[in-house]
Amino acid sequence: MSAVATAVDGAPVNAAGSVRDDHLLYRRSGHADDCPPHHIHPPAVPDADMAVPSISMPQLEAALPAPPGAWERYDESSAVQYRLPGDDGPCVAAKLTVRPDHLGTAAVRVDRIAGCRRTGTTRHADIDAAADAVGAELAAVLAVTT
Repeated sequence: MSAVATAVDGAPVNAAGSVRDDHLLYRRSGHADDCPPHHIHPPAVPDADMAVPSISMPQLEAALPAPPGAWERYDESSAVQYRLPGDDGPCVAAKLTVRPDHLGTAAVRVDRIAGCRRTGTTRHADIDAAADAVGAELAAVLAVTT
């Protein structure tokens, strides 16, 4: 027996027996037939308990640390980039791009690149957590490259 209760058409239901909003959103988008039973889709509008404060670029720029060592910082209109110059052609040795996470449920998003390859993305619930994580990442990369 499935741990997720389902309606007659197989749509997941909540505790009250109503079809879950996230599944209705997916069904309204025309993709319900492709939706596997275990696939959960985020709601179009986050619930009140999922609400994340909107982060502006001036707030983000002010909270992020100065670049240590050989790191260079570039404040752009939609992101702050930290770049560690490299010796291998057009690619940097490392790059962190920090921006408000307007499309996700987090406050701040950090994208990492090593050489010419993306190495991951992390999301942080608030500016302070993001600033601490960025500072730690900058220091850790310097420690292994110098």
